[in-house]
Formats: sequence, structure tokens, C-alpha cells
Amino acid sequence: MKNSFIQIRSITAYFAAIAIVITSLLTSCSGNNADVSELLATVPADATAVIAVNVKSLVEKSGSKIDGSKIVPGDDIKQFLKNNASTPDEKRIIRNILDGESGIDPTVAVIFLEGTELYFTGFLANPDKFKEFMAKEYEGSFSESNGISTLSNVALKGNQFWINNSKTRNDIDPEQITRFLALDDKLSFLSNSYSKKLSDFSNDIDGWGNLSSLYNASDMSFQEKAMAGLALAGLFSDAQDISFHANFEKGKLVTGLNILNSKGMPAQFNLPTDRIDVGMVKNLSESGDIIGAMAISPKLVEQLQNDFGDKNIPGLGMLMPALSALDGTCVVEGGENGFKGAFSTKGDATAALSDLLSQLSKTTVTKDGKFLRFQQGDVKGKILNADVADRFKGAMIAAVVSDKMNSREELKGMPLQDVFMALIPADGSMLLEVTVNSTNAKENFLLTFIKAK
Repeated sequence: MKNSFIQIRSITAYFAAIAIVITSLLTSCSGNNADVSELLATVPADATAVIAVNVKSLVEKSGSKIDGSKIVPGDDIKQFLKNNASTPDEKRIIRNILDGESGIDPTVAVIFLEGTELYFTGFLANPDKFKEFMAKEYEGSFSESNGISTLSNVALKGNQFWINNSKTRNDIDPEQITRFLALDDKLSFLSNSYSKKLSDFSNDIDGWGNLSSLYNASDMSFQEKAMAGLALAGLFSDAQDISFHANFEKGKLVTGLNILNSKGMPAQFNLPTDRIDVGMVKNLSESGDIIGAMAISPKLVEQLQNDFGDKNIPGLGMLMPALSALDGTCVVEGGENGFKGAFSTKGDATAALSDLLSQLSKTTVTKDGKFLRFQQGDVKGKILNADVADRFKGAMIAAVVSDKMNSREELKGMPLQDVFMALIPADGSMLLEVTVNSTNAKENFLLTFIKAK
């Protein structure tokens, strides 16, 4: 089958990579809400995770246009198609989608996880062309079962298709497709209040997931699942689900993730919050390849001491007295040849904190007014503090990482500038925001991503 299974899986892998990396214009292109609802009506209500993809918006952001159900490639995409005419694997799959050879309708798509089964579903502009395309890729032919056409891990009925991208199988069960199509609204994802958010297309990609089901579907050990559950239960009240989104903009990809309660609203964050002192980030040094900061208020220290001070946990006996001196922002940065940091304190009773920092960093800690500073080696990197410090504004915890430190496989080959991550207090909850910045600020990140793959 000349790697056909790998090639077809790449369709889902492509959109999954967008959604993950972890996955609209500031004024997003609107999709067809009725179409999304039609797809969600075939997703079981007990699905572990559901992702809605605004394919129309993504196609347009690639520089292409849509004429009816046909994609008209832009100049950059035409060059991409020309340069990769014989390239195998995912580039060939992307090429066939962008030049219309797959028969897929470039409007909307849905990815969902039910148990261990991962499905990619969408509409077809031309079912016959889709069959022809898939038969060529698989070097096989479709078979019929109860009105469902299947070939390996691909199925279709009418103008809707499904691809099973599960790790444990390379086929698709037509009975499962029949079950999906027979769901009434109460048994489909339309019964989930978050389905309305997935249908409104305020973002290029919107997703939802159930936390306990995600734990069960993950490769984590029982102990890891238990620890993750306990940690979230301690940090958030009534933590039940997650929501996430991704927007492709000029020069960057912006993603966000929220913890939701049982009412579908952002779950309350249980610890006192504060904001990073941006001035302290600017003051630390000239540059680094990793710069991180955290705001630690006396109220946070007090609650941690109340919650854990009397617990017989190894290491806390040394940690709690050290935390008492903290007041403000902690900043640490590193490069290939060293690291340095500064901690804002109350100005007195800093001996325990100084001793702890000396042990952890293996460096001499110096007191500078209300600051404790430490350094090891020569800290030089690609990120200038003055250029990125303002990004830390409003965050409780944040970090920026240069392209030199990138280890994400999905970003390999990208003209990457840096990745910025922040935990931002909002409406009593906490938003995780991740921004991936490219070196080409004038080109939409999606087009940069496609050209680099």
C-alpha cells in the first residue's frame, strides 16, 4: 500500500498538529454554523474531546480563496504546490487538499476522541472524487456495508466522511458510523452546552475536553493520573472540563486554554493571585534563551503555609521558612553557558531563602536591598529582556523561550523566533496562553507553517 496508511493519517495529523501547537484572524472569518452543528450531531455526547476546525478560514489565511466548493490557490500556495509536486507523506496530502484533488469541502471539520478512537470528519464537495483520491492513495477499492462505504480507515456516506486515526487500529467499523448517524440530539454532542461555542467560529480552532476522560485516555500511569487530578482539584474548584482555542495571525499563532466547572464556566482558581513586576524583568539582564518570572504575594505564601505547613512532606521543613521572605516577583533567565536570577523580598529575615537558593543554584547569593541575586556563568542569549518584558504584563507566571531551545517536533523547520507562555488571572479563574512567534511578522503564521512542513 506504499505507506498509504501513514499518508492518509497525515490529514488528521496535520489538523491535530495545528490544534495542539497543543492549534483566526482578529476578526475571524465565519464558518457555516449549520454545517458545524450537523457534524456535531454525529459526535457522541460522551466523547472525550471535540475540536471544531474552521477550514474555510484556514484556507483563506493560507493566501488561497474559495470559489463555491473549490479552492483557488494563492501565489504562495501555487509555488508550494509546484515545489512539492512529488513529495510524499503529509506534504502530498496537504497539496491534494489545497488543489482540490481530495474532493473535501473546504468549509468545516471536526476531530473527536471517543475512548481510544480518534476520528476526523467533514463534508465532501465531490464524493466521487474523494473515493477516487482515496482508492489511489490506498491502492484499493471501497466496499459497501449497510449504505456505508469503507476503505481501510476511511468511511463515507452521502457527503460526509470519517477517518479513524486511532493508534490501535488501521481500519474503520461501519457499524460505528451507522451509530454516529443515528444519534438523536440528546445522545449527541449537541446536548453539551459547549457545542454552541464550537459552532460560533470566533476562533480558527475551538476545542473541548472532559478532564477525567482525558486522564483515562492518556498514557499516564495510575499514580500520575492521581497526582494530576489532585493538583487540579487543589488549584481549581469543581474542575470538570477544559476548553481551548487557536488563532493564526500575522507572524504568530495564539492559543489559549481554560479549566471549566460543571456549569461550563471558567473554574475558580483557589490560590491568591498577583501580577509580575515588568520592571523587574527588564532589570535582570540584557539577554537569555529562557526568561521566566512568577509573582509571589505574601497572601499566596500565607495560604501555602496554612495548607502545607503542618504536613509531614519531605523538603517542606526547609521550604516554608524560606518562602516567608518573598514579596513580589521572582525572575530567572538562562543561556547555554549559565543562568541568573533575582527574588524580591520583604528586606529582612532572608537567611533561610538565601541558604535555599545557594543549595539549589550552587552559587553565591548576594543581597541587593530588597533583592536576592544569584548568577552562574555568562548568561547570553537571543532574547533581549527589554524587547519581551512587556509581554509579561498581567501574568502571574510567564516564560519566553528562544528558538534555540525548541524541542517541539511540530515546529521543526519553522523560522521560529520564540515561544511565550503565560498563566493569566481572569474572572477569578486562570487562563493559559501560549504564543508561537515566527521571524516573518508580515506573513500569516499558517502560511509560514505550511511552507516549512
